[in-house]
Amino acid sequence: MLTVCLFIIILTAEAYALRLNEIEANPEGDDSGFEWVELYSAESVSLEGYVLDHNSSGGPVNLSGSFQGLFIITFPSQWLRNTNEVIYLKLNENVIDTAGPFTDNKKNKTYSFCNTWIFIADSRNAENACSSSSGSGGTQTQTQIQNQSRQSSNTEEREEEIPRTTIEQNNNLEDNNQNNIINLADDIPIQKPKKIFLNGKTTDKNIDVEVTKTYKTRVGVIYFFIALCVLLVVLIASRKL
Repeated sequence: MLTVCLFIIILTAEAYALRLNEIEANPEGDDSGFEWVELYSAESVSLEGYVLDHNSSGGPVNLSGSFQGLFIITFPSQWLRNTNEVIYLKLNENVIDTAGPFTDNKKNKTYSFCNTWIFIADSRNAENACSSSSGSGGTQTQTQIQNQSRQSSNTEEREEEIPRTTIEQNNNLEDNNQNNIINLADDIPIQKPKKIFLNGKTTDKNIDVEVTKTYKTRVGVIYFFIALCVLLVVLIASRKL
């Protein structure tokens, strides 16, 4: 019982790892021998028991071998009718994946998986040229990622150049204004300062008079105080006698 469960788990894991990735149903020129279907698996998977089938004449195609990544299946004769086409990937009669219905009248494009099925440029045995998806067909190509990065960098550089240019222009205007101010200052004649005397002599005399009056007042007070002290001493001495 445990062995059967493990076998079912392994088959289920392989089934979910494997899917249809790209279909060339209408190649340039004769379709016979040039139609192909591309499978994708992120893990190593055995194709024993898998079958490719479709809704038109031609019958199923049994698959064999094992792979990891991308796997191309070509048909020796015309297998697809290119109108209202549906392709099935089956395992033990169980449908694992489906592509379509689609009508391929674009000889220069393939029916490719990019999160959804769309017609894009042929990318046989390589990553699908999708703008955004998952898996092998869903990741952006390295060239697209680099181009987008360059475009973003160029956009950021252009956005940075605008304020830088504005700042440089403002700096140039400030420098020009400063130069103009300096030139105007050079043109204005410099006048020597003149000494202004406001009643200088009269002021000096008034100061001398005020100093003399203050000095005399202080001297008079001192003499008065000394005389008063002498008088008090004399009075005290006379009482004792």
